[in-house]
Amino acid sequence: MTLKARDRAEKETGERKFYMPNVTSEANEMIRRAEFVKSAGGEYAMVDIITTGFSALQTLRQAELGLVIHAHRAMHAALTRSDSHEYPCSQSRNLAASQESTSCIIGAIVGRCTAQEKR
Repeated sequence: MTLKARDRAEKETGERKFYMPNVTSEANEMIRRAEFVKSAGGEYAMVDIITTGFSALQTLRQAELGLVIHAHRAMHAALTRSDSHEYPCSQSRNLAASQESTSCIIGAIVGRCTAQEKR
């Protein structure tokens, strides 16, 4: 249903649109969800790399479904917002890239991640 709405919006606006359903779960369920997205004509999947873990992200990548995998970092502020933690936003981005996520939200130029990045 959502993908049909995306297609309609593309036709109406003449602009490319995309939809990233969140497939985060334990590894086997996440792959099942991603396979469903692919079978429905989806091109993208979003995974919360903090809660699902990097090994599950790697498992999804190795399933070779041909989806763009977007690494989302829900709950990252618990790790990255405080100066007392040694875990800057750039580190989670680098870890996501090392697991071959296609894209990753890295935070705003000014905002949640700036405390750690100023060092």
